[in-house]
Amino acid sequence: MNATAIIVTRNRRHSLESTLRALGNQKFPESFRAELLIIDNGSSVGTPEIIPKSLPPFSGVRLLHHPTPGQAAGRNLALRHAHGTIIAFLDDDVLPPPNWLALLCAPIAADLTDAAAGQVVLAQELLRPWMTPLHRAWLAETDWLNDPKTTGLVGASMAFHRRVLDRVEGFCEALGPGALGFGDDQLFAWQLAAAGFRIAKPTAPAVVHHPESRRLLHGSWLAAAKARGKSQAWLGRHWFGWKSRLGPLRLRIARKKLAAWQRDYPVPDATEGASPTELLLTQQVACLESLTTRHNAPNSLPAHAPA
Repeated sequence: MNATAIIVTRNRRHSLESTLRALGNQKFPESFRAELLIIDNGSSVGTPEIIPKSLPPFSGVRLLHHPTPGQAAGRNLALRHAHGTIIAFLDDDVLPPPNWLALLCAPIAADLTDAAAGQVVLAQELLRPWMTPLHRAWLAETDWLNDPKTTGLVGASMAFHRRVLDRVEGFCEALGPGALGFGDDQLFAWQLAAAGFRIAKPTAPAVVHHPESRRLLHGSWLAAAKARGKSQAWLGRHWFGWKSRLGPLRLRIARKKLAAWQRDYPVPDATEGASPTELLLTQQVACLESLTTRHNAPNSLPAHAPA
């Protein structure tokens, strides 16, 4: 079995260093070979200087540059240069356990599945009593994928066989960080499922997500909700074929509800946490705003969209 592990990184030098140290502790079976491919997505903080020329047990480490911000574009560049039969992605702010890559790839190598979602948990020091499943899912935890009716992948830890690229070309560059904000990995999973590929549910071992603590602030939650709303509108329009019927009316109603909530429950942006109600209302407003304008055109229509 041979694999390529891929990290797309931008201006996260310190967290990337920790991720690379954890990758250096990977344990591979005798027959397992893997390379590491790092895509510098336009960093301005000297990221290339910390990339090692070698990182045992990986057979090689390569650094590529994609100067324009856009996680999906960086992932697509990596796909064009990856040598592995199995391709795995992880984020630059997660810590994988020593058996992460080998166990994530094992069911794909055994032809039990075509793609596999890895398990992601939030770092213990970032857990808060006010966090709900929605908060934790928005911070990349994967418990929501355990629902048998749910299809999805989370880019912090996922893998797939190269053969899926014969029918699903890659990641939509209109979505994800550096573009609309979210949804690039989710759309990729929907495309795989629509093309008839199998996706395994998350299994251990879990990678531990260490997002920046500022993401817990109220202002950051609202910014994420707005980006999720814009991404949701793109997916709705271009994947599900949503129409903006009664869009202006629905938007006025949603704005009034959000304004009323924020008037009754004001929270300073520098305070940690955000009500799920406020987040979902903010997401709904952003989604409806996008659906009722013409500024949500796709870079390209995704393959295998449902009729």
